[in-house]
Amino acid sequence: MTKQCCQRPLTKIIKVGTFEAGIIGFEAIMNEQAESTWSNEPELASQLLSRARNHGNYISPATEELYKAALSKEFRAFMGRGGK
Repeated sequence: MTKQCCQRPLTKIIKVGTFEAGIIGFEAIMNEQAESTWSNEPELASQLLSRARNHGNYISPATEELYKAALSKEFRAFMGRGGK
């Protein structure tokens, strides 16, 4: 059995507006967010967008709001499944 030098972060395909996008490090993003605090939905969405970018995902400024909505929806589903 050969060891890989580097493990690639898990990617998940999510629906963003009318298109699908792969999110690198999806589970890590969700777990990190679950451990943080936020006071309202816009703050949650901004934090998720920032985390997604920090994991190497390119998100154009023109699609930021679509990604915020999609990531927030995915986070709520993640927490509903007992996330973290």
